Amino acid sequence: MKAGFRPIPITLLDFLGVLLPGWVWLLLFVSTVDFVETGSTTPKSAWLRIVAVQNDGGTWLGPLAIVFAALVIGYSLKPLSMQIAQQLSKYAFKIPRRTRSFEIRDMVFPFDAFFSSKEYHSKVTSLMTRLLSLDPVSDLPGKVPFSSSKRYLRLLSPMLWEESERMEAEVRMIGGLFLASVYASVLSLTVVVSDALRFRDVPSLETCVWLFTVFFVTLVLGIGFNRNRLHEVEYTYMNVLLAEGHRIEAIAPEKN
Repeated sequence: MKAGFRPIPITLLDFLGVLLPGWVWLLLFVSTVDFVETGSTTPKSAWLRIVAVQNDGGTWLGPLAIVFAALVIGYSLKPLSMQIAQQLSKYAFKIPRRTRSFEIRDMVFPFDAFFSSKEYHSKVTSLMTRLLSLDPVSDLPGKVPFSSSKRYLRLLSPMLWEESERMEAEVRMIGGLFLASVYASVLSLTVVVSDALRFRDVPSLETCVWLFTVFFVTLVLGIGFNRNRLHEVEYTYMNVLLAEGHRIEAIAPEKN
């Protein structure tokens, strides 16, 4: 097996996976400041504040500052977003039919409770056991056998490994947006309750639309986050078996 240098692939999806959640969080932070200062807020009022700052900064410095702030926020929240999103989205596993029968506490990445009954999971576990001469492979650090499988995939087929990396980047982006939508749900509910108590009347149509919209988006993103994370694991296992099968077929003629 030849070792060689490969540049770290930075794709548009990796960039958007940081910038897009970061921009949404920036809008939510401004909305929170707006709510603290005025007692009420909407996405429109927060957006107008950001536009005002952008205009004050000039034709290019203002937009650049907004993009830079979104990138900083996105990178700062990236290490925690997946763990928190997993904890908050695990209850959504009770909605799809194929995960409904599993206990919520068992549906933790890489979802061994879900995949343990699959034949390909047993084959991947057996492959890792044979390659590493270690039984059980659960003694290895990390999420076994997923972590070790992904490392082996990088050695076998960098192209398939990059496919798994792209899927992970997509999951990270959805996780960051899901976490932001949860915060937006809490913020919008707080605004609606605050307006109702302050004015002793029905909240405005705009705040009610904001509340129901973010609740719907949160549900969709929660289900989508779980679905894509399951796909990330199962397609990584499939790619490992494909690459290993191709390797065995490639060396078979040489032995003959």
